[in-house]
Amino acid sequence: MNSPIPREELRRQPAPQVGPVSPEPNYVPGEAADLESVVFDGEAVEMAAGRPLTPGVAPGAQPSFPVSSPDEWPTVLTAQVRISPNAGGSPNQQALRAPAKTWLRIDEIRFSVRALKSDNPDVTFSTYTAMGFGAVIAANFTLDGKALTSGPVPVSVFGPSRKLTAERLIFNEPGGYIQSRAEEYVWPLEVPIFVKPGSILEPTFEHRGYLDYQIRVRVSYAGVLLKQAPSQADQSKLPFVSAWVAPTLPLDGTLRTAESTEKDLVGPPAGEFNVEYFIGRQYLAIQSATFKALMDADLDAGGFVAVGVIERSADLFWLKLAGSWGAPVVPEMVPHYAVFDRVSRQLQVPHIVPEDGYYIATVTNNAQDLSGQNVAGMTIISLVGWQEVSP
Repeated sequence: MNSPIPREELRRQPAPQVGPVSPEPNYVPGEAADLESVVFDGEAVEMAAGRPLTPGVAPGAQPSFPVSSPDEWPTVLTAQVRISPNAGGSPNQQALRAPAKTWLRIDEIRFSVRALKSDNPDVTFSTYTAMGFGAVIAANFTLDGKALTSGPVPVSVFGPSRKLTAERLIFNEPGGYIQSRAEEYVWPLEVPIFVKPGSILEPTFEHRGYLDYQIRVRVSYAGVLLKQAPSQADQSKLPFVSAWVAPTLPLDGTLRTAESTEKDLVGPPAGEFNVEYFIGRQYLAIQSATFKALMDADLDAGGFVAVGVIERSADLFWLKLAGSWGAPVVPEMVPHYAVFDRVSRQLQVPHIVPEDGYYIATVTNNAQDLSGQNVAGMTIISLVGWQEVSP
């Protein structure tokens, strides 16, 4: 986890320029159930049999050794939920609750998304391997009434990619099929999230309806249990993410443009937004008239059979980006790859967005003609950073 740049230094920087195991309610047979975390509350306990013997003392008179828990104890909390198209859902909140007497520090959040057959939700697909589920599932997070997201944010833009292709998960299916209709994404927190004893970092998810089948979402919190409460200064920082999902643009040779609004790439409800980086992703969608229209109304050919990450034709989409306070980050239209790293999809430029500030992003399909392939394209851009809050 990177340490945030001091606020004084950030203010001096110019605006960035670019040229026991219990099954959950959604538990599915054949998939490992979630484990409850081990909890240490700092109680003194007698050591178990087999402890070292004190020299010169009879075995029956051996003293008890009080054992205190360490200051930090690693933990992973995880829960899952199955979501239908154009619907929302929350996983088992109790599985994500901090222990009653122990603070929880979350250092990393992981998402795994897995497509399910619409006619049999317990069996995954075995024929099609197009990826892009990170664009289909969006997440909201709140902690004790404080928002960590500006609205539903696609899980693929909370953090950078760790390799060129989509982060695929492989499952061995009944019948011997090796599946890759699943993905994993990671949100490496620039500032940790401190959850009070008994509280929950509450996630909610929505299926954006781009694909006409259910998707199972698993969220995992990786961190430590704390013996002592964190300082007020530590509790005063919370991660924050906002995102803009551009309308899908058919690649039919006609120049089409989309622009974000002042409500998309924004900061938290109050105060400055300490941005660590942008994430930008491109997706291609294979259209099919056999599916009901699931995307925006400007699509003529109906819904999508699959959504895939663009790994070729890096100049399909062009963009420009400007801050509302007069910061021209990308002043002219340039190819997507000129702004966002080809592997990580990241533009790492720490800076501060002023209170009530926002970015306006403009994307175009550059009149690309792939009409023979019957595809459309979509761009997603996010701002990832942290905010200051009252503990």
